[in-house]
Amino acid sequence: MAASGFDRVLIANRGALARRLIRSFAEEEVETVSVFHGPDVDQPWVEEADYGVYLNGQTVAETYLHTNRVVGAALDAGCDAVHPGSGYLGESLEFHGAAERANVGIVGTDTQLLRRIGSRFELHQKVRSLGIATIPCSEDIPDGSDMERIANTADHLGYPVDVLSSFAPVSWRAASREALPNVVAAVRDEGERLAQDRTVYLQGRAKGQHTLGSIVVADRHGSLIHLANFADSISLHGRWWLAELGPSVASEVLQGKVAEYSLTIAKAVDWEGIGVMRWAVTPSGATYFVGVSLSLPAPYLLIEQLLGVDLVRTQVRLFQGEWLGWEHHDVSLERHGLMLRLIHIDPADGSRPEGTLERFQLPDDVLCEPGTLEGLLCTLETDPVLAEMVVVGPTRQAALVKARAAVERTAIEGVKTNREALLALFDQETFWRGEYDVDTLPALLE
Repeated sequence: MAASGFDRVLIANRGALARRLIRSFAEEEVETVSVFHGPDVDQPWVEEADYGVYLNGQTVAETYLHTNRVVGAALDAGCDAVHPGSGYLGESLEFHGAAERANVGIVGTDTQLLRRIGSRFELHQKVRSLGIATIPCSEDIPDGSDMERIANTADHLGYPVDVLSSFAPVSWRAASREALPNVVAAVRDEGERLAQDRTVYLQGRAKGQHTLGSIVVADRHGSLIHLANFADSISLHGRWWLAELGPSVASEVLQGKVAEYSLTIAKAVDWEGIGVMRWAVTPSGATYFVGVSLSLPAPYLLIEQLLGVDLVRTQVRLFQGEWLGWEHHDVSLERHGLMLRLIHIDPADGSRPEGTLERFQLPDDVLCEPGTLEGLLCTLETDPVLAEMVVVGPTRQAALVKARAAVERTAIEGVKTNREALLALFDQETFWRGEYDVDTLPALLE
């Protein structure tokens, strides 16, 4: 048996993250099984895994995010465990329940923790009972709900208001009452496409709000640490384009406050594993808890490069019940880093026109993790993240200079991407000074 304690794992993800997971498990002498649907048959992670299982279908919702098909694929392939990557499956109680019934382990998310946290509303109530403010938001709003009542709720929260899918990584901003119906409809449609669910909820926002992710790690023996805070306010429709990690992502006082609050919440829910506490903060220092992500932190490459920790290997060790083995003072953060995502998208309207990746050239002097290959077709049902890029410097300014040069040397032809929009972002003085918020990117694209 492999050192990890299991012999074969199903990678329930795709793109750059799937490629990374395949390499990591190979180092642990664990066999890997990729799942794929029709549009992804030629993608590199399918070939790089030891085995592949075809999920019969053409859409993400009916394949990668279909609980029974993913668990069935794990059983058919003789897998001891599934790694759900970073996202929806790892935080789905339906998926966890199905895996438990099939006696298939889940690496990266603790099922009992997921159950203890409960719904978003229950978690917000618990957090407020700890004396920590939460971001104002509505309850879940099922499809078919009265639009007048939805509009009244938005009026109460104030505009602009965020409309989010309850079960998919989708978020659109409604600037006014008049715009709200179309935004709600767009989020419902995308939620149905990605997760076969049209439920949404509304979330308020503070003026000048930017977002922080606070990484917490705990084993089942009582060790609990706060690892770091990263900023990921540069996002569009719920998908982030750029994340930052370093001493200057927020003031020392604010970072300390967020870390303290995150550990308080983690203790209250008996946290286990690696995850992220989500925060909304304002220039005045006001802090609001938004929610949690129980899966592998999305900017995992950036975290590992700057902090020198192997998050995937740590997930495996925690899954096996081992001690964490390190404390907060073992992890130092002295440099600044950026992680950029090169995304298949038309930034003008958020669409993803189909096209063939005729040219795909990434710089070779920074860390790049491509998720696809030159010559392949990009569609609405392929992974939108074409590549992830990590740049590190002694200061934020040095990292920015290096990152802009790396994007300039990136060549992508044949499909619409966010490359030019990223270059425009780097030319913004406010961004260069670190004075940006969740509205910076949408305003740039208007």
